[in-house]
Amino acid sequence: LSEDEDRQYFEQKTDFLKDKYEVGFLEVAQKFQHIYSCCQEKINYLKKIVPTLGKVIIYVKFLDEVKLLSEMFDCVIFTGNQKDDLIKFKNDVDVLVCTYGVGSLGLNLQFANNIIYFTQTFDYKDKIQSMHRIYRIGQKKNCNIFNFWVNTGLDKLIKKSLDKKESTLKNVEKIISSERAMKL
Repeated sequence: LSEDEDRQYFEQKTDFLKDKYEVGFLEVAQKFQHIYSCCQEKINYLKKIVPTLGKVIIYVKFLDEVKLLSEMFDCVIFTGNQKDDLIKFKNDVDVLVCTYGVGSLGLNLQFANNIIYFTQTFDYKDKIQSMHRIYRIGQKKNCNIFNFWVNTGLDKLIKKSLDKKESTLKNVEKIISSERAMKL
C-alpha cells in the first residue's frame, strides 16, 4: 500500500471497529480485505503483466474488482451474477476474470496457462481447485501462477494459513501409500 492507501486503510478499519466490542472474524476479514483489494500497486502491476502473458485467468473475491478489471481489459467474465461464453475466452479474448466460487470448479481451461490471484482467499481448496482449471490432461504449456499480496496483517495471516494447509496436505500425501489410499 502507498502511504496514502495505508492511512486510508487504517482510518476505514478504525471507523468500522469504532464502538464495537466484539466482531466476527469473517466479517472483519471480508471488510478489511475489501478496503485494500484494489490498491494502486496491484493495479499497476496487473496492467504491466497481463499483456505479456497470453491466456490468463484472474481470480478475484469481490464484484467491484470484476467491474474494475472489465474496464481495464477486454475480458470474459465468469461470476455468480454473470457467466459470459467461455468459448469467447478460448478463441477470441485473452483474459478471463472470475470469482473463486464459480471459476474454480469443473471448468476445463487447459488452453490457458496463466493464473493471477488478484485477491487472496483463506480457502486452500478453492486455490487448488482453481489451479486445476489449467493443470489438466491436455495441458501442453508451462503454467504460471501469480499471487498478488498486499503488505497488510490480514494478507500475511492469509498467506500463513495457506502455507500451513499446504504443508499439512503434503504431510498427509507422504504418509499414505497408494495401496492404502485404494482401500479408502
